Amino acid sequence: MAKSTKEESTVITEVQVAGIESKRLTMKTILRFINPLAARTAPPVPDAPYVTGEASADIFSKMYFIWMDRLMITGYARELKENDIPLVDPKKQTKVMTEKFVAALERRIAKGQKKNLALRALYDTFKAEIWWVMITRSVVDAMWMTSPQLTRRIIYFVNDAYKGSHAPISHGIGMVVGLGVILAVSSILQQQFMYHSHYIGAQARGVLVNALYQKSLALSNRARVDHTNGKIASLMSTDTYRVEFACQFVGHLLDAPIPLIICLIMLVINIGPSSLCGFALIVLATPVLTKIAKIIARRRVKSTIFTDARIRLTQELLQSIRVIKFFAWENAYIKRLLEIRRKEIKLVRFMLVLRSGIFAISLTLPVFASMISFVVLSVTGGNLDPARVFASLSLFNLLRIPLIVLPLGLTTGIDAYVALNRIQLMLTADELSTEVAPDTDMPEAILVRNASFTWEEELADSTEDTNDKTVVEKKIAEDKAESVLSRLTTVDSARMVGVVPDEDEMPDIIEVVEKPFFQEGEIKDRDALSHFSGLHNLNFSIKRGEFIVITGFIGSGKTSLLASMVGEMRQTSGVIKIGGSVAYCPQPWIQNSTLMDNILFGRPYDEERYNRVIKDCALERDLKVLPDGDQTEIGERGINISGGQKSRITLARAAYYDAEIVLLDDVLSAVDSHVGRHLVEQCICGLLDGKTRLLATHQLHVLPHADRIIFMDGVGGLTIGTYDELLLSCPKFAQLITFGSAQKSDEEEDEEEEEEEEEKKVESEENTNPESLDAPKKVQQAQKLMKVEEHQQDNVSWEVYKVYFKEAGGKYFSWSVAPLVVFVAVIAAGLQILANLWLSYWTQDRFHMARGGYIGVFVMLGVVCALFYFFLGLVTTYAGANASVKMNISASRKVLRAPMSFFDTSPLGRIINRFSSDVESMDNTLIDAYRMALITVTNIGGILILIVAYFYWFALALVPLMFLFCHATAYYRASAVGIKRMDSNARSVVFSHFGETLTGLTSVRAYHEQNRFKAKMEAALDYSNRFGFMIVSNQRWLSIRLESLAILLTFVSGILAICARLNVSPASIGLVMSYCTTLSFQMAMVIKQVADVENHMNATERVYYYMKNLPSEAPLEIEETTPRESWPEKGAIEMKNVVMQYRPGLPNVLRGLTLSIKGGEKIGICGRTGAGKSSIMVALYRLAELSGGSIEIDGVDISKIGLHDLRKKLAIIPQDPVLFKGTIRSNLDPFDSYSDVELWDALRRSDLLSSAYSTPDDSASSSYDSTMEEKQGACETTAEAGFGKFSLDQPVDDEGSNFSLGERQLLSLARALVRTFQILVLDEATSSVDYQTDAKIQNVIVREFSKCTILCIAHRLKTIITYDKILVLDNGQVAEFEEPKKLFDKKDSIFRALCLKSRITDDDFMTK
Repeated sequence: MAKSTKEESTVITEVQVAGIESKRLTMKTILRFINPLAARTAPPVPDAPYVTGEASADIFSKMYFIWMDRLMITGYARELKENDIPLVDPKKQTKVMTEKFVAALERRIAKGQKKNLALRALYDTFKAEIWWVMITRSVVDAMWMTSPQLTRRIIYFVNDAYKGSHAPISHGIGMVVGLGVILAVSSILQQQFMYHSHYIGAQARGVLVNALYQKSLALSNRARVDHTNGKIASLMSTDTYRVEFACQFVGHLLDAPIPLIICLIMLVINIGPSSLCGFALIVLATPVLTKIAKIIARRRVKSTIFTDARIRLTQELLQSIRVIKFFAWENAYIKRLLEIRRKEIKLVRFMLVLRSGIFAISLTLPVFASMISFVVLSVTGGNLDPARVFASLSLFNLLRIPLIVLPLGLTTGIDAYVALNRIQLMLTADELSTEVAPDTDMPEAILVRNASFTWEEELADSTEDTNDKTVVEKKIAEDKAESVLSRLTTVDSARMVGVVPDEDEMPDIIEVVEKPFFQEGEIKDRDALSHFSGLHNLNFSIKRGEFIVITGFIGSGKTSLLASMVGEMRQTSGVIKIGGSVAYCPQPWIQNSTLMDNILFGRPYDEERYNRVIKDCALERDLKVLPDGDQTEIGERGINISGGQKSRITLARAAYYDAEIVLLDDVLSAVDSHVGRHLVEQCICGLLDGKTRLLATHQLHVLPHADRIIFMDGVGGLTIGTYDELLLSCPKFAQLITFGSAQKSDEEEDEEEEEEEEEKKVESEENTNPESLDAPKKVQQAQKLMKVEEHQQDNVSWEVYKVYFKEAGGKYFSWSVAPLVVFVAVIAAGLQILANLWLSYWTQDRFHMARGGYIGVFVMLGVVCALFYFFLGLVTTYAGANASVKMNISASRKVLRAPMSFFDTSPLGRIINRFSSDVESMDNTLIDAYRMALITVTNIGGILILIVAYFYWFALALVPLMFLFCHATAYYRASAVGIKRMDSNARSVVFSHFGETLTGLTSVRAYHEQNRFKAKMEAALDYSNRFGFMIVSNQRWLSIRLESLAILLTFVSGILAICARLNVSPASIGLVMSYCTTLSFQMAMVIKQVADVENHMNATERVYYYMKNLPSEAPLEIEETTPRESWPEKGAIEMKNVVMQYRPGLPNVLRGLTLSIKGGEKIGICGRTGAGKSSIMVALYRLAELSGGSIEIDGVDISKIGLHDLRKKLAIIPQDPVLFKGTIRSNLDPFDSYSDVELWDALRRSDLLSSAYSTPDDSASSSYDSTMEEKQGACETTAEAGFGKFSLDQPVDDEGSNFSLGERQLLSLARALVRTFQILVLDEATSSVDYQTDAKIQNVIVREFSKCTILCIAHRLKTIITYDKILVLDNGQVAEFEEPKKLFDKKDSIFRALCLKSRITDDDFMTK
């Protein structure tokens, strides 16, 4: 059979693949030759997936899962492909089931129900399936409990024959046949029960994920304070998985009373009242198990806090990986992650120990119950008749089945109950209350009357009752929490399950979260402390077709005004009317899709309009530069395009949408000034002319184009008027204009002429270029940016098992833990069988001992067996927790150390999937699966050995049966592992889409694309469910066949017992038959548990891949080349013939760049988009290694030193401001390395603490060289002034969403100013602040960092014309490098052309 080519991401080399594959094919060839049912030729791969055969299968096919044969035969013949996996039954698709769930939830809410809403809604959704599961479970239990009665009759038959009776052998064979029939019917029903239980779980998970997704699209801003992106990701991954897993066992929990009652009745019939003594033990153990279960529930509530914190931190790190690398924070954040992880696993380990305790108790209860019953029976003078004893022993052994599954049902049920209540909190959270509906008949485009709006971030506890508030306030007063809202969520979750964390346990929880801004009694609206607290009493109207510019200082409410018009803010009073369809262009959000898809955004393709949009949004040149034109795949968050390109694509999306009203939020901040003018003239005032346009911006050159201007005053009010009217009536607006206006009217005509000549030149070049706009569309197959997720072949490799058990052993037992676990399991199973074997000796009085001797040995064996089972639980818990923590942290460390190319080509959701769903599997389910698999395997092995010991002819039947067993298992494994891997990869698609939507929620809602995104999520879930459902089905396919073999084994054992009735004692036959009746269940369990182990080891394999196979950056420290402590003293930079590409296979972005920068020089960097401006920063920080040349700083080749030694000596303010959830303090100084004085000083120097309306000459910051005493005095004065919004303890929401973009840029500046550095890089760091603030910051930088080397990439050329030199880049090379004035004086210089387009004159240089 020919082997398909491996994917690039395959871990092993092609040579290794060939060697392994040839061996595997040889084995398969032999097996296929032996197996007459195997396909002789591999079936072809279908062109399209087919609908699952279950939908049209008859009852017999469903009973034996014959409809799965097609898939199983294909999987055995060749590797399964995606199209081999059938589609989900249309009646069970996610959309259909979610609609049922949501309708059920709404009905119960309408009835006024509040508790367990999600649980009850799930019941309503799957009511028919749940009742079918319960009925089949009950019938199975009843049939299992009747089998010991037939066993009893068989033993009576054997006993009579052994004593000389000559009853016809046909009687005995008839009873054996009857026993086989009972076991066969119960087996069929048992598989139906397990299949539907798993199926309900898989469907419930899809329904809950979809419901959470739909809810996230409608959450209000107040609810999003509670339900952050990290928490939603945790709910979607971890909590829904717990619900799915619990569905496999909860049926046993609900049905547990039925087998217990039947068993009790049968025991009383068999051995009389003495059975009540043994049964009393089970009854007395119930409160103990219940108490342990409550403790587990309490711990689970606590552990979810750490799980949420870990996933949230992981998500933040991955989203902000560039900032982490810029500031060399990898190791520090790994320590923080490890601290959270250790506290999480401490709770998880404690829960697992309790679970193992429950498991050991449940497993040994039948042993002790039977022990007490038989001892009491003996002591009271009862007859230890073999038939009675071993029929009762069969009942006790069967009783072990529900008792084994009972702890799993109990613990997983608790986990699911807690998870469902957490999910319920989100599903019932507040939604956006205001959606402005268009009124096309109104004369105005927008009408606002006495309207007030607020961001919904106040406390969400107004609906809580008094008692709940008391509990919450008590908890807040006891210690500190991340925020009041997170405390409410935690306590509400605990209260819902009847559990509130103990007081002495609270400090451990609080250590992982930030300090609150408010203390007890000081809870107040956070907005009250800010300069901007909402919009108040607005009155204005906008005519149709008007162009309105919204301006103001940073944080004054420009974005809020636009948000209020699309319903993103809560309207508290007044009226707002919108007179048509709206296109809202918020701050840039880019999907992981093609450039064309990002522009069309679900709209039909109109070639003429599309080409016009591309031209007017200045994207023509970009399409020619991008490798696949408009079919180029753009990474998540636009990671592979510049900030200017993001802005223009976002603007193009709004322009193509063709709405009547267009709202534009700061679309010009990231583009060059001449590009900005093009966008205004050609797009906003050209293509969109005639539409109502509102543009929020700091770019003052736009103001003359506006019909009217709205000036935001920063305290919730606004002033609207023409340019001239505002200059006269609004002093603050005049002050803003004073700073932004620098052009001379008498030079405008000359400049415009030069601009027109330049544009004509460009147009002529483009027209003569054979590459037209349509050229990119001719690309046959665009290159994929996002790599296909690695897909291992065959089974989980032994290397993964080896590493897992090595990490499980810890420091002292690295290689001995696996043998130890197996040894303990074998001894425990052996002791259990030995105890029952001793019972058979006792009934025969084989050793002629006193009754006390038999009792003593019997009790001793039972106690020792219980101790070994408990020890087995402890060892597996210790080992599993060790492995999970170490592999998780190792994988996290490797991910953070991965080069940026890895993040450019890997969706964030895919990586998050590894650290949420896969780690959850390793933490909880894998450990239980290992333990259960060991116990069932050793039990079955013991049973078979016992049977062969008494009936050696059984070995003859065992050989062919074992061959069939192995062959069926090989059939199963050939497809099972591949399906599981495809399932894991498919779940990554769900994670990626979910995460991407959360980051672009405002855009999705603004363009009313919720339905399209919901459909996309439903398709992703159905795609994922295809594989999940097949995992369930192929397990049941195997189980029904192996159970049939087990029943055949039981039948053969029964026939042999009948035939050997004259030679083997009835006690021995009774012992064998008592075990045989449980063999079918044991066989089903071992297949399930072994399959679970392998499936969960697939999750381990995925984590292992990140541990061992991710590429890594250069070492953080290199001891031999560590630079001197004072390095760099001057900050001189030498670049010699620098060549760099972002990834292998991509073109060079720097092409032989050579320049010399003296220490302390201020260098302004400019050039067209794609010229290589930001690439210099990438090369300097070694985010991508050089392909050629070198960079030296103060004579040290930076490629020879460690990355931390380099990066910690540099400072940067990046283009995209990144803030982490926490406080301003934790964002400036995440690891408490600086004093409050230094942090306050950084805030002052970044202009965050000075008045927003002061002039640039005001002393807004302390000197860089001022003494600590001076800084401290200034900071004390500042603190006393009460700058609440920028207090060090001011909370920061997810991604800094409670700050404006300009404020986030200033906070990023403050973060850089905290550090001591000699080289500062500014990558368009002030693009979103107003001119006045920009000028003040530039003055601070020039004045305070006069001795530092500064590299400033800027779109506003006025901010860099005062620098020492200007570096103009073109096509990755130095085009010009000279003093600004000298370059400007050159008539043919590129810099002069750029200056003229920005309307910079000679007078501007005279102010230097």
